[in-house]
Amino acid sequence: MKQEYPSTPEEAFSGAMEERYFGPQMALARKQGRIKVIPIMETVRVNLFFDIGRDTTAIWFHQYAALEHRFIDYFSDVGKTLGHYAKEIQKRGYLLGNIYLPHDAGDKSVVTDLTAEKEIKRLIPGVKVRIVPRIPQLQIGIDATRSKIAESYFHEVQCAKGIECLDNYRKKWNEAIGHWSDEPVHDKYSHGADAYRQFAQGWEPSHED
Repeated sequence: MKQEYPSTPEEAFSGAMEERYFGPQMALARKQGRIKVIPIMETVRVNLFFDIGRDTTAIWFHQYAALEHRFIDYFSDVGKTLGHYAKEIQKRGYLLGNIYLPHDAGDKSVVTDLTAEKEIKRLIPGVKVRIVPRIPQLQIGIDATRSKIAESYFHEVQCAKGIECLDNYRKKWNEAIGHWSDEPVHDKYSHGADAYRQFAQGWEPSHED
């Protein structure tokens, strides 16, 4: 009842915060001024964090500078090959660091022996590819993501679509119990959120050496 018919604006806001995985963290980022136009440093390497879906792929572009996590760019598209994304990456002209791929990027396709990891290495020669380990429970990744959002800065223009994904990554409503479930809604926002989660799960300071 509260979900469908909030009686006050405060109740509606409370429900929205409860529904969205990262609502409080993104609200705090705005309050602290961490979503803004941030400088892009040409001499600092740019790491890429991928979510490779069956149809949608999302990529966050990250710089670690002055002990800050700065997300300077975001790109996603639907129904395209990895070659398309490689061209988009190269077109931006960033000095590339590590490319982080989800745990299943090392799996072979049912139609080819070429894994996503090998394909990325072929398309972008010389790049360092890291496979983010599988986690035993999604909630571990969610908690890690919440912690990392609290440390992150976002380019409000170039990351606008990615920010929208973090804002709107939400839980499914369980009608049987009348409450939010622990399962996320898989929609146009989930890929961007999952791509950022690869950062929370996979990045290490030692990778910047």
